[in-house]
Amino acid sequence: MKKILLAAGVFLLALNISFSLVYNYRLNEILSQPQSVFNGISDSITVRKHPPIGENFILWGLSFLPVKQFRSYEFLNFRRAFRGGSGRCSQNALLVSGAYDYMGYETDIIALGGHVVAAVDGKIMDAGFETVLPFDIDYASKHLDEVAAAYRKAGVNEKTAERIGRLYAFPNKTYESNFAYRPKLYLFMQAVYFLKWVLPLLFTGFGLALPEGRRFPRNHALSRLAQRLVFKPVRSVGVLTHAAAVVFFVILVIALEPDNL
Repeated sequence: MKKILLAAGVFLLALNISFSLVYNYRLNEILSQPQSVFNGISDSITVRKHPPIGENFILWGLSFLPVKQFRSYEFLNFRRAFRGGSGRCSQNALLVSGAYDYMGYETDIIALGGHVVAAVDGKIMDAGFETVLPFDIDYASKHLDEVAAAYRKAGVNEKTAERIGRLYAFPNKTYESNFAYRPKLYLFMQAVYFLKWVLPLLFTGFGLALPEGRRFPRNHALSRLAQRLVFKPVRSVGVLTHAAAVVFFVILVIALEPDNL
């Protein structure tokens, strides 16, 4: 059990950090060139049936369950969307909106009648179709021919361009933030990403603390430490000490969340 816990903890920590560093490096390269951010994001979109195991092993495992909500995720954080997005129109809009908001632009998420796009400083951006409309949603809803023409100019076929253009005539809803777009999903994602770091750290910690036959005798320093800090916390070091340790651990895990790398 000791070796299994240690191996699992170290493997998951290494997977989390390496995957995040690689994709964050690519995203930072895109963000470093403001004039071509939209094209860089559009070119990087990948359609996925499952979130990558390196992005979040918990979400990856849940995606194999026969539950619709677990099979098609929307990452509300733009860095997470870049690393593990599904390629859906709503996911693309969240990615574009989040990236430009990070750079200081005024952004919104616009839900149309069956389609989702991003608004950036008065322009509509549809990364899935690599199309930028040089006007806002109010103008677009009244000039559907210009909307369809913009999609055709971006390389969208005639039939699809006309279909998308008609969607702009439907009543739309504008969200000023990713949290406003899906508040319950936002809270769920925060919890799952917290566990993404907590579980490997716990596996590693318990793996180090568990005794292993004669090579890890009962009176070993790590064993005694485990008894004091894990198995008999309240009696040995007190409630306040453990409360402080828990707060420190929470801060540490938040700091390690790959969005900050």
